[in-house]
Amino acid sequence: MFEISLDDVGADITTTYGEIRIGEFSERFEVALEYWCESDYREQWIQALKSCCIDKKKSALITSITSPKTANFVFWWLLYPLDGEIIIQNQVLMLDELQVPFNLEYPSEHIPIRNTLTEDGDEVSEWSVAYSDIEDFLKSAG
Repeated sequence: MFEISLDDVGADITTTYGEIRIGEFSERFEVALEYWCESDYREQWIQALKSCCIDKKKSALITSITSPKTANFVFWWLLYPLDGEIIIQNQVLMLDELQVPFNLEYPSEHIPIRNTLTEDGDEVSEWSVAYSDIEDFLKSAG
């Protein structure tokens, strides 16, 4: 099972909440609405999921972004296609650590190679989902 959604009612005019479900796992997250509106997030998610599921390219679901010109970070869930499934990791992209400015038109340019261990040697939290679960979500998202 896979689903990503936004609440119908935001916390205030500059923030709302979303939720991602991957199998039995679910997590709520805060979504900034100062730069993107809710439809911008939904559109980006659909395009990212299609890119990963159909084109088999690594992609990312941006879950909170403010203006890339002034922001320090972007919150996103990385999608890595691998052997019939998609591996998903939650990360924070630190914009001041990028070699080139963040390109919102092509965010996948900034996705790192998939690591399964942190710098300290701990396992990175990740989840896997079948392509069919993403396809089912895309069909329901219409």
